[in-house]
Amino acid sequence: MFFLANQEALVRVSFFSVNFLDYEEYTAIIEQPWSLVQMMSGKVTGSLINIDVQDLAKAEAFYCGVFDLEVIRRFGSDAVELTGLGVPCFLLQKAEGSPAFPGGQSKRDYSRHWTPIHLDITVTNIESIHQRAVDAGAKAEAEIKTVPYGKIVLMSDPFGHGFCLIEFNKQGYDAIAPARRKFDE
Repeated sequence: MFFLANQEALVRVSFFSVNFLDYEEYTAIIEQPWSLVQMMSGKVTGSLINIDVQDLAKAEAFYCGVFDLEVIRRFGSDAVELTGLGVPCFLLQKAEGSPAFPGGQSKRDYSRHWTPIHLDITVTNIESIHQRAVDAGAKAEAEIKTVPYGKIVLMSDPFGHGFCLIEFNKQGYDAIAPARRKFDE
């Protein structure tokens, strides 16, 4: 694939097709040349967290109250963006029993459920945050446990989503894994 440019247009040419870029794509490439590289390489540009809930107000109160997150944007009455976790976090109101994805048989269920992906939230005082979470409706699924890298407790939020609280000690994960490989050597 290569690009041809003149004052009139930028044309994307590949072995299979020729596409004319629209004005926004063209100006983005001219104003920020690195975007051309990103477009061509398919580079990952970040991550975010989406949490489906059946009651947005209750979820907002839980996540903001327990973890000191702040609402920075609202998307109508069905979603909010939170800040404070180090990655954008969105609470999305989705009705219980609604399809989990288009055409699928799975329905949303907010009773306690297992998923291979969950949040690990790092904290400075696990006992305090643990109690705050329980007081706000979370369930402790185990006792706070001391591990080589610090302390951990398994919990679930009021919407059935599992999460862990972790308080790292000075060593953190270095206590159980070799030092990180340096990529600049």
